[in-house]
Amino acid sequence: MSNPAPHHDQLDELTRAVDRVATADATTLADLRTELLGRKAGRLTQILRSLGSLPADERRAIGARANQVKQQLESAIADRERALATGTAPSGDVVLTMPSRQQWRGARHPVLAVVGHRAVGADALLGEENRGFYMMMSLLEKGRVGIASLAVGIAQAGLEAALDYAGTRQQFQRPIVENQGVQWLL
Repeated sequence: MSNPAPHHDQLDELTRAVDRVATADATTLADLRTELLGRKAGRLTQILRSLGSLPADERRAIGARANQVKQQLESAIADRERALATGTAPSGDVVLTMPSRQQWRGARHPVLAVVGHRAVGADALLGEENRGFYMMMSLLEKGRVGIASLAVGIAQAGLEAALDYAGTRQQFQRPIVENQGVQWLL
């Protein structure tokens, strides 16, 4: 016959383990589940397996207590898993402060580097006072035509270069410009 006192002490330890479960992170929680409730080597499983060596009245009392402890542990583990999944429970290593803003890493505009906040005299005024925006917009309108003509010229030069390359590039002993797929593209 076995002595029931160690079983009571072991069940008391398992009851205290509920507090460890309540503060565990995800990895520790998985380890605790295996350590406490594992099917092969879990501490509660070992207690339940050893019940057969106890007298009937002791077996009933310790078995009932073991089942209560098992329900407490399973409930605590399920609650903690739910809290970790929803992100409502902070673990011990979580920092709850806001991250600092990163410093802007760039350069000052060249005009600001040269002029800065210096006062400019009236002799440096171009055009009429308070009409600078409108002057710049009229220049922009005139510049659009020039930019468009440059873009057309670049596209035409690209097409001519592609045709020249397709005429000189040989594949299967003939220029690739003779392939129908290349002809469609050019």
